[in-house]
Amino acid sequence: MRVKELLLASIGGSSLCFAIPTALTTRQTTPGSTTRWIVEVKDASVVDLVADAISKADPASTSLEKWKDALLPGLVLESTLDQASLSQVDGVQHVWKVKTFSLPTPDNQTATDPQSLRRRQEGAPAYEAENYSTALHRSTGVDKLHQQGLFGKGIKIAVVDDGFDYNYDVLGGGIGPGFKFIAGYDFNPGGPEDNDPAPDVFPEVGHGTHVSGIIAGKNEWFTGVAPEASLLAYKVFGMNHRQPDTEHIIKAWKRAYEEGADIISMSVGSPGGFSDSPLNILGDRLVEAGVVVVVSAGNDGYHGPDYINELCSGGKTLCVASVEAKLKAADPVVFTFTTADGQTSNMTIAHVGMGAGGLERAPVEEGSYNTGNSMGTYRDIWGTPTPPVADPLHTVLFVSQAGCGMEQKAVNLRAIEAKYVLYYSVGVESLQVLSDSLGNGIVDTAAGEAILAVLNAQGNVTVTFEDKTNAPVVAAVHPRGGLASVYSSWGGTNDLHVKPDIAAPGGDIFSSTVWYNFNTFVDIPRGWAVLNGTSMAAPYVSGIAALYLNKYGGRDKNGPGIAQKLIDRIKSSGTSVPWGMEARHDDPRNPNPVPKDAIAPVMQVGTGLIDALKVLNYQTTLSAANIALNDTANFVSTHEIVITNGGSESLTYDFTHEKQLGIEGRTTKRHIANYIENKPISLSPEIQLPSPVTVAPGESATVTVAFSPPTPTDTSQWPFYNGRVIVKANNGDEFAVPYFGAAFDLKAEVSNIFQDGFPQAEGSSIEETGFEFQWNFANNVGTATVVEVDFKTIWGTRLLRMDLFDQNWQETAWTWPPDSSEGFVGSAVFGPDDAVVDLPRSGSWRERVSSVTWKGQLAGGKTLTEGTYTVRFAMLRPFGDPAASGDWSVWEAEKLVVVRAPAA
Repeated sequence: MRVKELLLASIGGSSLCFAIPTALTTRQTTPGSTTRWIVEVKDASVVDLVADAISKADPASTSLEKWKDALLPGLVLESTLDQASLSQVDGVQHVWKVKTFSLPTPDNQTATDPQSLRRRQEGAPAYEAENYSTALHRSTGVDKLHQQGLFGKGIKIAVVDDGFDYNYDVLGGGIGPGFKFIAGYDFNPGGPEDNDPAPDVFPEVGHGTHVSGIIAGKNEWFTGVAPEASLLAYKVFGMNHRQPDTEHIIKAWKRAYEEGADIISMSVGSPGGFSDSPLNILGDRLVEAGVVVVVSAGNDGYHGPDYINELCSGGKTLCVASVEAKLKAADPVVFTFTTADGQTSNMTIAHVGMGAGGLERAPVEEGSYNTGNSMGTYRDIWGTPTPPVADPLHTVLFVSQAGCGMEQKAVNLRAIEAKYVLYYSVGVESLQVLSDSLGNGIVDTAAGEAILAVLNAQGNVTVTFEDKTNAPVVAAVHPRGGLASVYSSWGGTNDLHVKPDIAAPGGDIFSSTVWYNFNTFVDIPRGWAVLNGTSMAAPYVSGIAALYLNKYGGRDKNGPGIAQKLIDRIKSSGTSVPWGMEARHDDPRNPNPVPKDAIAPVMQVGTGLIDALKVLNYQTTLSAANIALNDTANFVSTHEIVITNGGSESLTYDFTHEKQLGIEGRTTKRHIANYIENKPISLSPEIQLPSPVTVAPGESATVTVAFSPPTPTDTSQWPFYNGRVIVKANNGDEFAVPYFGAAFDLKAEVSNIFQDGFPQAEGSSIEETGFEFQWNFANNVGTATVVEVDFKTIWGTRLLRMDLFDQNWQETAWTWPPDSSEGFVGSAVFGPDDAVVDLPRSGSWRERVSSVTWKGQLAGGKTLTEGTYTVRFAMLRPFGDPAASGDWSVWEAEKLVVVRAPAA
């Protein structure tokens, strides 16, 4: 087989870890009239009472779902009431607007035609080059756990994703008892108007199939992390790429618990970052009930800090970042070396990307056309090669990847009619070549040096291309392997909690995939792909969790506390990794260079790369939560770490402080810095570490760590800091507890949550609204039947509102909830897909703009009459109290005139 990379494309504002076309609307709701809400009640016994009370307050409301379980009791309903009104109903605990989610995707990637993925057959012969799966698992210790006979047997993993090719032989060849996929359910089938669940979870695209292969795929040459685990397939993406919403995912997670899942693995989400969203509350309760919940951190790393996936912002769920895999999947190619004295030997080398066409065997010539730009033993083609190769159509040119760009190399090579080019990696360049008319391929640095040594000694090298349909995938050394992935989303959360928790291999991950044919619904081109994303890292961690439960038992054997214990062990297992840099530390294009030896910060990778041997074999468990120091106004100085010795001998523990670089997170443009704009700074708190403590077998000890906040040079640049407290036992076992804080007063710094120049009002004409408006919002003047307000924000907000008052109303009269006795007319009802609760900040990369639309409807079914009104468009600031007028950022609106209103 020829290994092809599938690089992922950006999907607008929210993100699944996969390239898909623009999503269709999830729910068809009368625009601007009712809104779909999830209402949590205080306990299951009052669900009906709350539903009746809402129905009386709003006869237009419709209860669509009633949940009477203990995990998240409540209602799904459509209502004309707003969030504040619903929250006042007796028995209501929380109210959230239903929102949609997607598959996270790296912003700088593009998709490859799926038909280019060649099929591979079973029964592959052995090759000299190292097997890809074995080499990848060695980087995390999973290979040694496999050698111990641990493969996840008896453990149920619920995978919540876009669909699953359960008939693929690498995934068991079927679904039901006795297969790898033991059950499944489709929570979002059909077209955009079809909401009736059905049990078929067959895929639309290959994301769920790829994720499942990482967890549990198996054939003669490929092995997932936990190949004997049982999978529950929960499809939450609909036909035509219809995105899932909060309701779909809640029902999938609840079903996973009901069907006995030990682990929920999810690589879906969008930026958010509030810990009390419905899925974060449910996730925490599932962990308390004994289920390990693993969620990808998201692929929005280019947007800088505070842009973590909403679905992994809970206190107990495991949020997984991505690290570049140390090995890259490659095809084995045989090179024949003939020395100057005639000795011949063969070497099978891992090789990526060459399309050799009909070329079966060819000599290799070094592209050593030296134009005075020698780079040691590595030479580069800068100008047009002279003299040309004697027979370029039957010769493979061997060229360094260093020097000028690959595009320029390709131009120069075409000038001599070269057809086949084999590059060799140098330094930290990627193992990737251009897709163009040249037959490009690349080998890693070690292989390149071996070939170059023979050529420099006046020997000959011949490369032999064979039919690789039956060949196993082998491992090439990834020059960026082990670095934090630049696309991996940064924490912390909007409330300054520590996220992500841990990192795993997610960059350049090879696994199974499939593409659905919408025309025939039969032709399923199965194949393999290399994907990049935290979507690949989360299932890897889920697989390791299955190996642990395979060895020690799940909730059935150990009770519900096993989930939190395992999550704590995973969090503390991380090992530091290098900071993943968009540009090299010495690259003049990088405006904020990172020192070459810098450690990737907690904000990017949590405690670091997961170590499976620590998770399963170390005798110590740290039950400390991540250390959230918060900001200067809410600084939490002391934190406890509970150390439990699960071994048979007493252990003594020492404590050290691992300092990491902080960042200045704000730019001169008054928004949070993107990945390139992040300015590394030396900033660490003073820490009073505990004295060494000895813990007897089976006992626990609680120690206290005390922090003093650091003093930055400029708080207006929003300095963030982070690091790790290292706990080391005298038997050599070592663990880490991460900390994170903001060295500024967040609420004070976000005195105005809107970016400069925003909000802005626009309008359009839709006659059937029945309204016509004139407005003057901060000199944004217009007349239309539909008002759209565009905005950019510098931090996330819990609440967005647009309230209308009598024309003489003043801000000093603000009350919460708004009171009609104070001139309140009503609250605007925005479009069904407009977010108004728990909004993330605006993205820093490519300056994303958000918007809401209003067609004149007010909450509670109220109708405006002709007249003049004061409009208050506002967002709640960080840590804000909605009852305090000053805790809102209020757009300085003028008056809105209703020129025409619907007839009574």
